[in-house]
Amino acid sequence: MSNQALIRANKSLYSNTCKAILQAAKQLGISPEINFYVFSRNDNFKIPGNDLHEALTDGGATNVMTDQNRYKVSIGRNDNSAFTTQMTNFHMASLKA
Repeated sequence: MSNQALIRANKSLYSNTCKAILQAAKQLGISPEINFYVFSRNDNFKIPGNDLHEALTDGGATNVMTDQNRYKVSIGRNDNSAFTTQMTNFHMASLKA
């Protein structure tokens, strides 16, 4: 899969996730603002920061911000066989239900 195809797929994933959160909030009667947080590496070729922010906005976010600090997080494989530590950005999308 090319990088552009990965970016399109991930933009769709994040946009549809926001839409699903908003739909669930409406069904549950949640009306105030909901903050949706995303950790993403700064050099993530699968969805660069600008594309992530665009996807979150397309999904219904009224505001998207990135924390100025970068955070050290441990990441691992789904099978729990390997872990590594990386620096990552912390994004917050504000959703109004």
